[in-house]
Amino acid sequence: MKKLITSLTLLICVFVNAQEIENNFSEIKLNTLSASLGTIEVEFERTINSKSSVGLSLFTTFDDSGQAFSYDYGSGITGFYRYYLGKKYASGIFFEGFGMLHNTRYPSNNSQRDINTNLLAGLGIGYKWISKKGIIIQANFSPGINIFNDEFETISGRAGISIGYRF
Repeated sequence: MKKLITSLTLLICVFVNAQEIENNFSEIKLNTLSASLGTIEVEFERTINSKSSVGLSLFTTFDDSGQAFSYDYGSGITGFYRYYLGKKYASGIFFEGFGMLHNTRYPSNNSQRDINTNLLAGLGIGYKWISKKGIIIQANFSPGINIFNDEFETISGRAGISIGYRF
């Protein structure tokens, strides 16, 4: 048991030390595509190494912004992991896996809208360009499936054209 604990502690120390050697960056982005459709979405991403990152996205929708659709998202939170194929540090083409906890407002026969909370899970692809000064332009498309019973929409997703800054 002591050998196992010592081995795990040593492995964790080596892993943490290796993480500190790499230049890890943080990024903050605003999804301009969502903003044009009436939703504010802000994304925070932290690089793990040159090929991967994790992030969190928060969004909220203005009232009646989803009139072009049969529903509109009210608000939600998305966690994601990205794997980059580019030659530069955490940039270029990427694949992502995500989970989004969201509430959706559906039109109903009365003056109120029905609200449904669901978990969306999916995979996506995107591209990130970063300038030498840290300005980011990113495009992504990620379809997914609502996990919980949803009588209105089974397949949904997330998409964006975002502008941000790496620091």
